[in-house]
Formats: sequence, C-alpha cells, structure tokens
Amino acid sequence: MKKKGSLITLLICTIFSTGWGVEVSLSGTVKDASGAAIAQAAVTLASDTSINAVSSADGKFSISNVFVMKRNKDRTLLPGVDGISIKGNRLQYSITLPADHGSITLFSSLGKKTASVRFGKMEPGWHQFVLPDGLAAGFYLIDITIGEVTSTQNLLVTGNHIYVSNTVSGVKNTAWISRSAAAAVDTLIVKKTGFTTTKQAITSYKQTGITIVMKNQPVYAYAATVENTCSDCNVPELPDASKLTKNSKLPNPFKKIDGTIITKKSEWRCRRQEILKQAMKYIYGEKPEPPEVVTGTVNSTKITVHVEDKGKKMDFSADIKLPSTGKAPYPAIISMGYSPVVSKVASQGVATITYNYSKVATPGEDRKVNRNTDFKGPFYDMYVTNPPAGNMMAWAWGASRIVDVLQKFGGDIIDYRRLAVTGCSRDGKDAFAVGLFDERIALTIPQETSLGGIVAYRIADAQCSEKTQYNYKDQIWLCNSFAPFVQNTSQLPIDAHELVATFAPRGLYGIDNSSSSASQMCPQAGNMSFQGGREVYNALGCDSNLTYNSTPTNTSHCIYSENYTKSLTACVNKFLLHQSGETGKIEAGTHEEKKDWIDWTTPTLVDDTDIYETDNVSK
Repeated sequence: MKKKGSLITLLICTIFSTGWGVEVSLSGTVKDASGAAIAQAAVTLASDTSINAVSSADGKFSISNVFVMKRNKDRTLLPGVDGISIKGNRLQYSITLPADHGSITLFSSLGKKTASVRFGKMEPGWHQFVLPDGLAAGFYLIDITIGEVTSTQNLLVTGNHIYVSNTVSGVKNTAWISRSAAAAVDTLIVKKTGFTTTKQAITSYKQTGITIVMKNQPVYAYAATVENTCSDCNVPELPDASKLTKNSKLPNPFKKIDGTIITKKSEWRCRRQEILKQAMKYIYGEKPEPPEVVTGTVNSTKITVHVEDKGKKMDFSADIKLPSTGKAPYPAIISMGYSPVVSKVASQGVATITYNYSKVATPGEDRKVNRNTDFKGPFYDMYVTNPPAGNMMAWAWGASRIVDVLQKFGGDIIDYRRLAVTGCSRDGKDAFAVGLFDERIALTIPQETSLGGIVAYRIADAQCSEKTQYNYKDQIWLCNSFAPFVQNTSQLPIDAHELVATFAPRGLYGIDNSSSSASQMCPQAGNMSFQGGREVYNALGCDSNLTYNSTPTNTSHCIYSENYTKSLTACVNKFLLHQSGETGKIEAGTHEEKKDWIDWTTPTLVDDTDIYETDNVSK
C-alpha cells in the first residue's frame, strides 16, 4: 500500500506541477493513406470548437486562439475562483466577487464533455459541485466559469480517490485553453467528405509538424449512392479511331491511357473512369450528365418519371409488382423487357420493376436501320448531339432516372440501395449498360448478351457467327462512332473484359448458354471476358463478387436453366437481401484459354484504401 500511495503522489506531482495557461498554436498536414495531401479538411479542437481551420490545397493547417486574451492577474477586478478542494465526490471552490452567472464543465482527457451544469446569480464565498457517480479512473479537466472568467484544473481519478490541482488559474474569455501539457491534453477532430472522421490526441497546445492521416471512407455498401463515383477524375483527351494502335490480344485493364500501370487500389477509381470514357466515345456514345430536374412518384404499382433539361421536358413510367413475401421497403430488380430470371428472383422477396424503355428512345427496326434518321424518341429530342448516343446508352440513361426517383421519393416502398437489373439477349445488353453506367445498381444479371454486352469483341469477330457487323449495321444499339471498329476490333482500345472489371466491387452475375442452339451468342467470349475482368476483382480483393455460368448444354436461347439457380440465389441473398451467399464462381460450359488472349500480368496493388463495405447497410 505504501508503494501505491507513493506512485499516486508521484503522478499528482508530475501532472499538477506544470505551468498553466498554454496558448493554442497547432499546425501540420492532413494526408490520405497514400501520402497525398487532403484539401478542405476541417480541423477542430475537441474542447473548443471555435478553434478550428480548414486545410489548404497542399493539406496544410494551422489553428490558434481566435481572441486576444489576457490572464487575470488582478483578482480584485474580476470575479474568479480563489480556492479549490475535493471532499469525497464534492468539488468545493470559493469565489471572490459576486457574479450574474457561472458554469462548471467536466471533460475527459480526450476532450469529451462528461458533465455540465449552469448557475444563476452567485454570491462571494464557498460553493460546491457534486461530481458524477462512477467516474472511470483517469485524467479529467474541469472548467469553472464565473462571469467572464474561466478557471481550469486537472482532476485525477484513481478509483477510490479524486485529486485536484492545488493551483488556480483565471483566464478571461473561455476560448483560452488552460491545461497541463504533460500528457495527451486534448484531441483534434478532422472531418472531410469521403473520409472517415479522424481523432488525433495532442500532447501540447503548441505543436508543429503534426501529421494527420485520414482513411478513405468506403464508397460502396453493396452499391454506391451516386450514379458515377469517378466523375471528378480527369481523363486525357481521347484520340480518334484512326490514331489508335492495333492489338489482337485483350488490352491490359491495369494500364492507364498514359501507358503507366496502376500500383495502388486507390488508382483503380480513376482508371475506371478512363475505361468508361473510352466506352462512351468508341462504343455506346456519351451519357448526358444528370438532368436539371427529375421528379416523380412511387406507389405499389407504378413509378412515374418527369425530367426537365436543356429547355425540354420528358415523362415516362415503369410498372412495379411487389412480391408476396418480405416487407417494404423491398429490394427490386429492373427488368429490361422479358427476362426469365425475374420470376426466380421474385420468389426471394424482390419486387419487379418493368421498364418500357421504348418510351425513352424508339428502337430501330431490326435489320432495316438508317443511322442518319433512326435515332428517335424523347431522349434524342432532349439531347440533340452529333453523333447521337446508341439506343443502349439512351435506355441506360432512362433507367438512371428511374433510380433517381426511387432514391428521392420511393424509400417507403422500394429500397434504392438494393437494386438489380436483368435482361436477356438484346435486353441483356441493355441491362449490362444500365449497370455499367450507374453505380447505384448493386447487382447486374445480363443473360446471353452476345456483342454489346459481356462478350469480348475480339473473340466474337474471330470465332462466332454473330459479329460486330450485325450488331452495328443491322441495329442502332451502338453509337455511330463504332463504325471504324466493325470487323476491326483489334483497333478498339478496350474490350468487354475491361467493362466487366469496371463493375468492381459491385455484384455482377453473367449468364451464358453453351447449347448448340445458342452458339451464336458466343459464350466462350463471355467466359473470357469474365476471366479477364476477374483479374481486376482479384487485385482489388473482391473476387467473390464476380460470378459467371455458361454450363447449360441443352437449353434454348433465353430459356431459364436450373444450372443458374444456386448462384442466382446466392447473389440475390448477398447483394439484395444483405445475407450470406456463396458467390464468385466462374463456371463455364464453353471457354477459351487465358494464355491465348491475355499477354499481361496482374499487378499486386498496394492496399491503401477500403473500396467496399457492407457493415453500414441497414436491412
């Protein structure tokens, strides 16, 4: 017991013998995990939020007292605390002059307010404050404000005893911080959108060279909350098709436009934007920015959408069918026309949204298209561009407006955070485009898409009966800018495996059919796209979110096979119901050898960011 008493005495002397009234002067740099500077981060002192700053473009910050303050040297001029002591759990203090008001606030060593009480008129003499019961052992700060003067003392709670500093310091204006600088005396709170709030203890109120490292806040919780999380990334100007070099192999998805290879997970974000911009320029056409006005309604049977942009207006709708199981707000699957997947998914408690996309853009007449005149419908009336976007992009844009309405107005019926999209054949291409260009889609299920969807363009032109010529010359699904790549896909700077990769880390379940009756859909090229795309999913640490199946060998085109059911059920459980699900299998009935199409190696990416999180999603 004697040793314990001596140790407590030593701690009290160490803590309470230092000087008081330390001026606040703190500076340093805010960085991310990769060492890049973070601008516009709010840095605030925990114990006094009036002492704060915002980091500059190079991540620098500097905070200090915002008022010119003077110590209370003459106690006869201002009311203040003349003495202080502890008796049991009562703090006793004496004031010298009457005051109109006062307060006592107790803080933990990290600046968290533990207790606070305000007083009215106070007379000279002794007063007391009963400390909260059950204070945990440790160091505390207590501020006693009498009128305009704040006196600050340190408390030490050992469990059985409470000790208080026997020196009193009066400071005019409560923005002055008076605290011992012998230990972690306060905390900096750092906030920035896109990053996890960071708390960093400081050992003194005068420090320079403070380095604060903020952790990137995960963007995805099964899906993102915005249409394109990468829209702020700068992409170099893309060359015309005639200036592109030929490459008969599947291009390296890790290779940026400038020729360098990404080395960190955080770099994938802007590499993704490069791939999407290339897809828009050379394959699909440009997706317009979100419109100026999107409003609508959602009830148990219908979604109405009203759009205003570029001085024009558009209205369309989609039908809703609620499931017989589950409860609102329901997860939902957007069906692009006919899909055999929908009925299976509905049985798991998922609502169906049937999107009549022809009301947004008019499909061209099969095999009789005129690319000069056939881009028609409200979308093309609103966005008059040359060249116009292909039908698939127009329909994907319309699906995004449905998601807008669900996000803004449909929360009581449909949970927009738990959306899927599906379709088969030409509608499978459309479903792929919807998920490709809108990250709010948690799970995309394209079925038997052939070219324009999950199938690698190079392999289809080399091996399959349905080639780029049919998908371009006989349809207006693709944009006019695809013309130089018809039967010339080796000049295309990207391929479908990279489009597959851009879904990472979201859920993507590709369904193909290896039956002879469906061979024109080129399942071997779909399988190779997923093999190539999986390299990116693997590098990012989310390979279990990419699933593929082309095992049926005796099923007609767009007819559902029970071969798909196990993975389909697991994907819905995981991405829509937020339950466990065994996903991530690549099962092929027809396939290609990777060595024949891939001549690049997958880099090991520095794990400098969390891009995927599920814990913060409520069921």
